[in-house]
Amino acid sequence: MGTNFENNLVNSINSFFEENGVNGVAWRHKQARFTDQKLDIFVDTADNGYIGIEHKSVKTSSSNKLYFSQHFSSKDGKHQIETISEFLESSGRTGFLVILLKRGRGKGRQTFIMEWELVQEMYEDDECAGIDLRLLEDMASDSDRVTKLPRVNAEWQVEEVFEELVR
Repeated sequence: MGTNFENNLVNSINSFFEENGVNGVAWRHKQARFTDQKLDIFVDTADNGYIGIEHKSVKTSSSNKLYFSQHFSSKDGKHQIETISEFLESSGRTGFLVILLKRGRGKGRQTFIMEWELVQEMYEDDECAGIDLRLLEDMASDSDRVTKLPRVNAEWQVEEVFEELVR
């Protein structure tokens, strides 16, 4: 599912750019067995800089949190959030985490996109073990740092996230 979701999101971003005259491109960074994958999706725009997107899927029947210890990896003693944060900073990219909630048979999937800085803040908070999935809807309505991504047919509606690129 991750591959299909990521490909659909890339196609949605590229369609948005084409429809709005944005000089940019999104692509999926395919993971290979013995190579590092810094992020799942890269977005480059000529006038508005660079974006990096990490994707996580969670079955809400199994977990009510996206746990930092369980859903993110560690390599060579370094947590994935730290690795991504360092890459985003060194590359000048703006980062996002996309969370796909798999809610079970007969229930639609929900998708949220969160600013990477918020993910990093939560990770660095010693009292926060992960992102509470039950609060994402509230966070999306109360904050401009989390956005719900609706889907129409096969297209993710990315306008709210990328609208500043067409201003």
